[in-house]
Amino acid sequence: MKLIFPYKIWQILYHLCKDRPKEWTLIGKIAENPENRMEVRVVDLYVPEQTNSGGSTVVSPEDVTKIPFELIEKGEKPSEWALWIHSHNSMQGSFSGRDYAQMTEFIEEHELDSMFSFVIGVPKYGEKNGQLTSQACLTIRKPYLVNIEIETVLEGNDEVPGLEEYMGQVDA
Repeated sequence: MKLIFPYKIWQILYHLCKDRPKEWTLIGKIAENPENRMEVRVVDLYVPEQTNSGGSTVVSPEDVTKIPFELIEKGEKPSEWALWIHSHNSMQGSFSGRDYAQMTEFIEEHELDSMFSFVIGVPKYGEKNGQLTSQACLTIRKPYLVNIEIETVLEGNDEVPGLEEYMGQVDA
């Protein structure tokens, strides 16, 4: 299974990590490739209400509940927004035990059959200093709860319009 990121979205995520002192959360809209069901493309980003610090990002249960209604108001299908993205900012982009516990809690609490998750970071020290690091996962709830690490692919090399818009929303 592959999670494909267009260059524009990849650059937005990179700059949100590199240029922000706090962690953050985004929701990603995904589209399945009709010719290859093992490929899912990230096609848009949504910034939910959140409280951020240098070591955590929290979207309250109340704000999580609002997300589908806000998407419907924008003419979107909430089922297409099945990617939970969060940053580790200046640390390695890999899932922690806390991340896996939160993914499990979220998918069970909302009775979702599956959910994609993506964590990203731009370490400020060590071997990966300044490089974007990431990990993607597909969580499946039934018939057994399982987290499956999946491949991420960067696609294209386009201009990045709209970068400032996302920067401002995360800072709000």
